[in-house]
Amino acid sequence: MSSKNSIIIVILAFLYFILGKFSFYISFANKIVVSSIFFPEGISLVFAAIYGRKAVLGVFIGQFLLAITSGLDFFSSLGIGIVNSLEYLIASYIFEKFSFKGFLKNTKDLSFLFILIFFILQPFSALFGNLILLLSSVITKKEFISSFSSWYIGNAVAQSLIAPMVFYFRYYEKTLSISKLFVSTFLGLMLGYILFFHFNINHLTILLGITLIFSLFIANLWKLFYAGIFLLFLYITALLSIKTGNSFFLKYSYLENILNLDFYFLSHIFIIYTLALLITEKDIYAKELENVNKTLEDRIKKALEENKKQQEYLIKQARFAQIGEIVSVIAHQWVQPLNIISATVQATYLKLKKKYSDEKLLDICNEKTREQINFMTKTLKDFMNYFRPEAKKQFFTFNSIIEKLEKIAVPALKEKGIELDITLCRDRYLLGYPNELIQVLLNLINNAKEAFEEKNYEKTKKFIKIFSYKTDNKCLIIVEDNAGGIPEHIKEKIFEPYFSTKGNVGFGLGLYISKLLIENHMDGKIYVENTGEGARFVIELPLGDEEEGEYEKRESANNRRFQVNE
Repeated sequence: MSSKNSIIIVILAFLYFILGKFSFYISFANKIVVSSIFFPEGISLVFAAIYGRKAVLGVFIGQFLLAITSGLDFFSSLGIGIVNSLEYLIASYIFEKFSFKGFLKNTKDLSFLFILIFFILQPFSALFGNLILLLSSVITKKEFISSFSSWYIGNAVAQSLIAPMVFYFRYYEKTLSISKLFVSTFLGLMLGYILFFHFNINHLTILLGITLIFSLFIANLWKLFYAGIFLLFLYITALLSIKTGNSFFLKYSYLENILNLDFYFLSHIFIIYTLALLITEKDIYAKELENVNKTLEDRIKKALEENKKQQEYLIKQARFAQIGEIVSVIAHQWVQPLNIISATVQATYLKLKKKYSDEKLLDICNEKTREQINFMTKTLKDFMNYFRPEAKKQFFTFNSIIEKLEKIAVPALKEKGIELDITLCRDRYLLGYPNELIQVLLNLINNAKEAFEEKNYEKTKKFIKIFSYKTDNKCLIIVEDNAGGIPEHIKEKIFEPYFSTKGNVGFGLGLYISKLLIENHMDGKIYVENTGEGARFVIELPLGDEEEGEYEKRESANNRRFQVNE
């Protein structure tokens, strides 16, 4: 046996003996059977859960010494020591079987303890203990039932009061608050002293109601452990009042007094401990729910941020996907100016080579060259502005972006024999990102162009129409073609990501990104419908304030003039 085990056994034996003597002192006792609470049983149950079978010798020693010093003969003391040791081993086995390590976590654990105490341990202990007393002639057959009841209730009250309190403390409290311990003890003693020694209360219901209110208050304020301390000292005061002969629990017959006393004790234990654990569980679940909500909020926030980054990435990807087509447009725009510059420079070179100097010819050559270079520079600048991201929303009009849209779209459409018909109307201010709107319109135009190509359109006139009008404080921009329309069975899917009608050729991001730009960036709406000849895309955008738009326009112009002057 290790020194640690020896210390545990000695401590348990000492506590068992001392608390047993204290229980005999404050209770009615028939040598070894007390009529109320028997504290050693509560301590032994705690040791059984925490230390297991290795401490059983402490129960045997403590119980044997307690019995033999209380007037029992050697064999009776030995028999009772064996019975209580077997009770301890049964409790240790059940705790081990159900993996109960001495931690009271919830009402399920509390129910488990109550079932173990009232239906297994104490029926066994009371039955065999009293049989030994009967065989030893300590009690008579007539006294067997009352002795069995006293044994059963006294041990059960102690275990159901002390064990849950200690197990709760080990799991939830962990550190002892001296101030709470002092206040709980003081309240238990003072309330018991006032009720049981000074007030002559003749109704158990009134007495129970008063003490339950205080018990519930402490249970709600400081939870189960300190409510248990309060009840423990309240009960000690009640038992001491019985010893002095001045107690409510001495007003009736012996059996009625015992029943009242046990009912008073057990009702507090069942009600207060159950409610205290329910309050604790509620607080834990509320905290867990708060943590779950916080975690969920963080996850949603993170998901939204990731989704926003993904959308921005897709928008950039779509924009870069248009670079090839834009470069093609730039090349087409630059072919003729470069040819003119080349021819002009060549003619000038030949004239100079022949030493023929014509000042007028040189001026014309210079003017043509400068004109074409300016045109090329402006074209390049327009495209660079298109790819530059916009930091914040700005006021702009639909008509103001048409020139830029035509420069980019018209050359590619002309090559395919497609006419772009743009109808300008009374302009209204919009608040948003003009380059993103251009990107959406270019995407719709490009889709229409590809629809003509895919369907081998043979009509003599192919057209794409763009026009706008105002309705219900909204600006509606319509992009319409005569390329045959969109099949009805896929019309609801075309705005979904990665949905493409082009097989492995397309990425299926164009219309999805257009929807993101219009709905998420510009607070608008985009949808499609079929006409008799083709598809009609409708873009709904909120109108900006006209006066604010004019103010923004003037401020922007002033800023540009200020930068030029600098």
